[in-house]
Amino acid sequence: MLEFCYNVAIHSATGFSPFELATGKEVLTPIALLHTNKKTQVEELDVSRFLEEWKDRMQAAQEHLIKTKSQMINRDNKKQMEFYPGDLVLVNSARWSLLQGLTPKFNHRFYGPYKVVKQLNNVSYKLQLPEASKIHDVFHVSLLKHFHPDETLDEDTGS
Repeated sequence: MLEFCYNVAIHSATGFSPFELATGKEVLTPIALLHTNKKTQVEELDVSRFLEEWKDRMQAAQEHLIKTKSQMINRDNKKQMEFYPGDLVLVNSARWSLLQGLTPKFNHRFYGPYKVVKQLNNVSYKLQLPEASKIHDVFHVSLLKHFHPDETLDEDTGS
């Protein structure tokens, strides 16, 4: 039942249901038949017309996917941060392996701060890690966030 519901639901990325893209026609459910004013007649389409309509649907779905991809890229680019050499950053610990027997939920969410050594490309940064660390020193921008020292600690210690 769940698979059927998934296959007949219109997806936001394509604008069509998977069933419609796979078969070239909309599924006729009993509920759809009840909600129409007149009883839906099943037409026998000639093959060339059927294929032409299917081709049009596939073209529309591809155009919709391209538009959706562009929207996702624009949204991600707006969120993407930029770091400069000398900046202090925190590194997300989600991909760091822990000692055997430790659960990730008790792990720190971020480690650091570490100094940015240089930007390697649009999305990769080399960090200055402690010499004892056994992990690679290049990280994707999605794993980094700016470090903001706690001003209240600075005021309390007088430094």
